[in-house]
Amino acid sequence: MSDHRIWNTDLFYDSLKTKEMGKKLIYKNITGSTMDDARKLANDDKGNPHGTVILAETQTHARGARDHVWDASNMGNIYASFILHQPHHSKSFEGRFQNEVCACLAVSAAVRQLGIDGVSTKWPNDVWIRGRKLAGNLAEDGGLNVTGGNKCVMVLGIGINVNADTKQNPELCNIATSLRCENKMAFIERETFFADVCFFLEKYLDSSCSLLLKEFNEQNVFQTKSAMLVTRNSDGKRYDASFVDIYDNWDIGFIDKATSELVRGRSDQFTCRPLPH
Repeated sequence: MSDHRIWNTDLFYDSLKTKEMGKKLIYKNITGSTMDDARKLANDDKGNPHGTVILAETQTHARGARDHVWDASNMGNIYASFILHQPHHSKSFEGRFQNEVCACLAVSAAVRQLGIDGVSTKWPNDVWIRGRKLAGNLAEDGGLNVTGGNKCVMVLGIGINVNADTKQNPELCNIATSLRCENKMAFIERETFFADVCFFLEKYLDSSCSLLLKEFNEQNVFQTKSAMLVTRNSDGKRYDASFVDIYDNWDIGFIDKATSELVRGRSDQFTCRPLPH
């Protein structure tokens, strides 16, 4: 359930303070996947420039990392995908991960600007508030080169629980939250909030990897010696572990408590969850 009000594109544009991000917004009431929409629209790179965003009220085939299903059926949230024109190295695993980090930091900055505290990033691509998921981000290769330039198309998806009442959903109440639930059930104006997300996203996309790593680590739910449950994706092996670090190639490092050995790997190799202290 959600407190749903019709999206006001004029209010969004009036609130926008960016040079490129969100300057063209394509709104849909319902779609299969904004990621797929963005990839199709990117074929016309002159008509849909860098920073173009597709936003839908609901998605019928939303997806997250490793093709996990993302529930995008609640009205009043933000389900959006950006068309980005970036250097070709952005297609690499590290490049895609860095785009997701930019999205995480942008969402968390916009949330703090609302006066909501307790927000944190969670490796690899989530935003949490006090142990519950608020947002997820996904970067993919758009499969195209930008006409007339030495750049490629990337697609960056952002899903944020804004006005959904996750407390009323028994399957979500213990693992997910929304801005509304963190704001004493007061309605959040999506247009101004998303304009802030675009502003911060533009800032972080122009930031150095070292700055992104520093801020992501500072906000990460995993801090030095944090207790973790780590699952190896290839075979489901579980580790009772303690967090060590996130490295400059975005690998995570942890100590396997059973062997005292340092284990290091990518987000397509391991899934991690924090454990109570």
